[in-house]
Amino acid sequence: MNLSHKPSKRNVMRSLTKLAAKSLTLFFFLLIAGRSFAQPQIIVHADPAVGSFDITDLNDIPVDANNLVDGTFYLLKLSFQNLSFVNAIPPNTAYLKIGLGLNMVMDPSFNLATAPYSEYFTWTYDVSQSQPFIVGTLHDFLPAFFDGVAVFRIKAFIPAPPPIQVTSTVSANFLNANPPGNPYRLIDDNPANNSASIDYTVIVGAPTPVTLTSFKALKKDCIIRTDWSVENEINFDHYELQVSKDGIHFASINNVTAQNKTNYSSSFDISNLANQLQGNTLYLRLKMVDKDASFKYSDIIPVNGKCNTSPPFVIYGYPNPVTDANQITIASKEGLFNGKYNVSVMDMSGRVYITKDVDLSNVQSFRLDFGTLLPNGKYLIRLQQNNGSQKGIVQFEKL
Repeated sequence: MNLSHKPSKRNVMRSLTKLAAKSLTLFFFLLIAGRSFAQPQIIVHADPAVGSFDITDLNDIPVDANNLVDGTFYLLKLSFQNLSFVNAIPPNTAYLKIGLGLNMVMDPSFNLATAPYSEYFTWTYDVSQSQPFIVGTLHDFLPAFFDGVAVFRIKAFIPAPPPIQVTSTVSANFLNANPPGNPYRLIDDNPANNSASIDYTVIVGAPTPVTLTSFKALKKDCIIRTDWSVENEINFDHYELQVSKDGIHFASINNVTAQNKTNYSSSFDISNLANQLQGNTLYLRLKMVDKDASFKYSDIIPVNGKCNTSPPFVIYGYPNPVTDANQITIASKEGLFNGKYNVSVMDMSGRVYITKDVDLSNVQSFRLDFGTLLPNGKYLIRLQQNNGSQKGIVQFEKL
């Protein structure tokens, strides 16, 4: 006989309750197991900090931040540090944010990929906000006790219509990032040293005919070589290289016509130091003249103006030719022999017969003994002072 059994409602509820309890237990088990396999975040204590701002011209000469000239390019410098003696700042846990204020922009020709410390920071330029920002995101470990200076090329400007002057502020912050999923978490040991700022004023200045990017002078012997490079050579006329002996009164010694190029370099050698230009110190500057006769000067460069040439040292020998003798007298036409000298006697093929050192003290001549009887023929005597200041050659014949 077939019997059918219909489960009661109470039994069904008991079964569902047991199933729910098992499912909830499995859920918590999986949750705990997942946490046990997750990588724990590494906590790092370090001290990102910023120092101070400096503003210089393109020749790295400090300028007054309250007298920046409209349309002029400058170098903006920010010192920054990791003051921790032990721990490096991990990547992606911090970033530098530099606000240029309302009257400063980054030079469009400045390549952020070549900015200092690109091995640690990825630099970007953000113009989407009320002021432009230069942002450096840390992509590698910044070493413990690090001290560096970030340098950027910027341009000061006054918006149109131009007032007489405008004032704004450059600011910087070295901030924690700690994005989700980063294996490191930075704890800043001193959040009070993470910011810096400098106020600046841009004024309307005289029009600058050209932007000088470098001006150098190098002296070698009696020649001074000058080199200069410029940008934005537009409606420009010429350069005047000027020299002064006192740093006050200058005279133009060379004019170079402008080429009206975006980038241009030139050079000039000052070669007559032995004459009227010679002095203990010479002062050089470059005068840059526009077609409307406006001009500006470069910085003044001091250069050693002494010409370190010595008069030629002429020697001769007698008797010449040498007959029935085993010696010759070496004499100086001008000046005296004074010091240690090396003397060599050789034939015309270069074969050396005699070499000796002699020590002379303020004499105009001295006798050289050959020591052995020389075969008849033509010979050279080469004399050179040990310090290289005096040297000469005598040709004689032995009969």
